[in-house]
Amino acid sequence: MRSKIDFVDETQIEWIPCEQFFNIKGIGQKGRDAIYSAIWEDGPLDYSQGRWKRQSNCRVCLKHLYDSQDISNERLNNEVNLERGVIGISQDPFTNNHILVLQNIYCEECGKQYDSIPDEWCMPCLINFLKKISISSGNEEIDNFIQELQLKINSCIDVIFEWIPYYQFNEIERLGENEYEYTAIWRDGPWDYDGDKNQYIRDQNKEVVLKYLNDSQDTKKFLDKVKEYLQNDLYENEIYGISQNPDTNDYIMVHCQYLDIYCEKCGKEYINKIGAKNEWCKMCQTNILENNFPNWTSSN
Repeated sequence: MRSKIDFVDETQIEWIPCEQFFNIKGIGQKGRDAIYSAIWEDGPLDYSQGRWKRQSNCRVCLKHLYDSQDISNERLNNEVNLERGVIGISQDPFTNNHILVLQNIYCEECGKQYDSIPDEWCMPCLINFLKKISISSGNEEIDNFIQELQLKINSCIDVIFEWIPYYQFNEIERLGENEYEYTAIWRDGPWDYDGDKNQYIRDQNKEVVLKYLNDSQDTKKFLDKVKEYLQNDLYENEIYGISQNPDTNDYIMVHCQYLDIYCEKCGKEYINKIGAKNEWCKMCQTNILENNFPNWTSSN
């Protein structure tokens, strides 16, 4: 099965003795073919720093081909071409069925193919995860809205929009002269996907901005306003969720990098939002000019 390699990054398909695999675990079924997770002791060849080297103890998936004891070359080629990430072929010594050795493309938890193979991330496991962590707001309309947004997640880098209890916020301070925005520290923090551990973890003690809206006690008007913000590319992946002030019953939007586009002194939007060094606030600049004007004028 191994052909002449014309490019150093071309995947090699090689024969792998079955005794090379250990920690074999059944994870699912694809049609009549059983899928297993395993560790390949020697591991696949990888071209690095000008030479080929094996990646030992590499996690792989094994696809046991049903009724393939006397498999034809034609069928084997078809199986290889139809499957993603084939890096080798082996054979079960007990059944004599042939095995496709694949990159780690199937989730160990649910047996489904990863939606993002490099990140080892899959949507079915995310949905199960969301069911475990979900907190009810006590308002069915808001709970349904949050669930709809969560079901639209299609990447591990997307923000998990959630209901955030108000007691999670510490060090709440008014943002400049703006009565509708406050800075705060979110104790637990948002969920981030850790690519090394292949799991979601909290980014604790996260600085956020709490934004109140007019008529924020009115659920429908508040959610309509949140939808407007979410449709604005400026706020893409920058709204963590919704909370509610228990004293006033006002609903609150919890923002992520809001401070990067709004002045901390007056709360107005920066004219220039290219970067921190170029942030320029018209309101604050006007105040500075007005306050210093008498010092700059001549005595004439």
